[in-house]
Amino acid sequence: MVSRVRAAEMPAPTGGPDTLDGLTKYRRTMIKLTRLGGEPFVLNADLIRYVEQRPDTFITLVSGETIVVGESMDEVLRRAVVYQQAKHMLPRFEKPVPFSDPKDN
Repeated sequence: MVSRVRAAEMPAPTGGPDTLDGLTKYRRTMIKLTRLGGEPFVLNADLIRYVEQRPDTFITLVSGETIVVGESMDEVLRRAVVYQQAKHMLPRFEKPVPFSDPKDN
C-alpha cells in the first residue's frame, strides 16, 4: 500500500538558501532572490519564462516583465528546480544534474 503525504504534512526543511527566515510554507510556492541593490524578495517560480546571463542575470516573466538579480543563472536554475521538486514532491538529488547548453555541442 502506498502512503501519500500532503504537502502541509511534509517535514519542513531546515536552513539553506531556499528558506525564508524559517517560514518554509513559502518554500513550496516561491524562491528567494536578491535584487542588484541587495534587497531580498521572493518570486513565484512558475512565473519564470526564461533566465539569461549577460553579464548580470535577467529573469523574464511570463508577463514580459524583466527582473535583474544578483544570483547567477545557475543558482536561479537550481532554486527553480528545488521549487519544482518540492511542488511535485519529487526526491532531491545529492549531486545537481549538470546543465548542458545545446549550443555547446
